[in-house]
Amino acid sequence: HIYTAPIQKSEDKKVKFIISIDTSGSMHTEDLQKILGIMQDKSKQIAEIHVLHHTTDVVAQFHVKHADDIQLDRLFKTAFACRHANGGTSHKEVFNRIKELNLPDPEQWIYISVSDNYSDIESTLPIYPIMQKISSVWVQTSDGRDLNTKIVPGLHVVLP
Repeated sequence: HIYTAPIQKSEDKKVKFIISIDTSGSMHTEDLQKILGIMQDKSKQIAEIHVLHHTTDVVAQFHVKHADDIQLDRLFKTAFACRHANGGTSHKEVFNRIKELNLPDPEQWIYISVSDNYSDIESTLPIYPIMQKISSVWVQTSDGRDLNTKIVPGLHVVLP
């Protein structure tokens, strides 16, 4: 017949994250568990995650990806269960590793920093232009240090 049904595409909008997790001694295990809980709750809405555990250096790096539910990737729990609890904190190597990922479309990614922010974020962030292209969420612990929002753009959140 001459009538056709409209073509309807159902695109599943999933997000891509880069998460740096401060695993230095000053971070509380409970705060790290909250991040795992959030990722588990939203796992079907996440397409891909690069997880970077760091103290003064990146001590572990994971790439987690799954088409249906990110929790089904075999590295999911390992990526969020890593705990070092020693050393100081620096974000310089985190930003360098993000640069080295050579993301083809950095605007499609969201960077989440989980830290108490006793770090060199404000002095090192401007050195990495890639970080200006990625939307950022700065998740700080309740006993953490506030960042200067003029130097560190993005959403600033304090864990309860």
